[in-house]
Amino acid sequence: KLLRLRQAAQTVEGEFSELYAKTEVFVTRSDRRLFSFYEKREELEGWLDTMYYSDAHTFDVKTGRELRFEDVFEITDELPTLLYEELTDAYPDLSFAEETPDIIGDAIRENNTAVVSFSLAPGCVHVLFADYRFTSQHTGGHHITLSFADYPHIIKPEWQTVPYSQMFRMDFGVDYYLVGDLKLRMEFVPIEDGICGEWSCRVRNSEGAGQSNEHKETFCNAPFEVYLIRENGRQLLYLSVPTGDVSALTNVYEITACGISYIGQTDCAIYETVTLDPARIPMMRFEEREDAELPVPVYGICRVGDDGMPVWLETIKD
Repeated sequence: KLLRLRQAAQTVEGEFSELYAKTEVFVTRSDRRLFSFYEKREELEGWLDTMYYSDAHTFDVKTGRELRFEDVFEITDELPTLLYEELTDAYPDLSFAEETPDIIGDAIRENNTAVVSFSLAPGCVHVLFADYRFTSQHTGGHHITLSFADYPHIIKPEWQTVPYSQMFRMDFGVDYYLVGDLKLRMEFVPIEDGICGEWSCRVRNSEGAGQSNEHKETFCNAPFEVYLIRENGRQLLYLSVPTGDVSALTNVYEITACGISYIGQTDCAIYETVTLDPARIPMMRFEEREDAELPVPVYGICRVGDDGMPVWLETIKD
């Protein structure tokens, strides 16, 4: 079951007659102890308004059992109020129903993941709130991130320890807490009628003190994906550059206490990440061949080199 979930952890998009559906799955932790992810869905049928859904799930890899709130959180009477306060802080422009704390409390007690759900991640926990239940302003669901450093007693200690080596796809408009008390957040703002957009990535101390650094670039032609890779004592971003032609490029950045810095670009890109193992990263590149008019895609396995760039280990298919 967990293998099928791993294989499903990618964007699925389809259009059938008058129905449009899109699902994006973001794995937040994948190691020998836990497999955790959240998904965002949007559906449009006929002339109806687009419907948005989001939920999260966390599985114990050893048993295959999905964990409940009571398994992971230190359940107290104050927990619903705390989540409500964080929710209103994260969405100051929205008006939430007065009964929101009660709805959150009932969902936690009943483990109703269709209303409130969670996914664990290195250094933090993502909490998702269903759209249409808390406010009449349909925004596609609501998402907050709680840092273990800010709330050391909210999650049981056994779930806070995480192997350093991690790899996962990052989402836009979501806070991530990294090693070294760093907080990272990415945004993407479309420009030029949606053909292009500005990507921004901001890194700062999780408490808002000290040095802050923001990196901006403009990309065109197609959506792109960004992966956080923690390996060999480094925290890296692998950004698949949309080119609009027969090529595969990845920009590599490093995250440190000084902020985000550009390392370089390589002629291969991550594809269909089902393993999420930073020691064996599935990547693809294009090669010129005498028997083909256009460059041919070649698939292989890479690791992170000493300089942070991917190193091609083996070709698995072409």
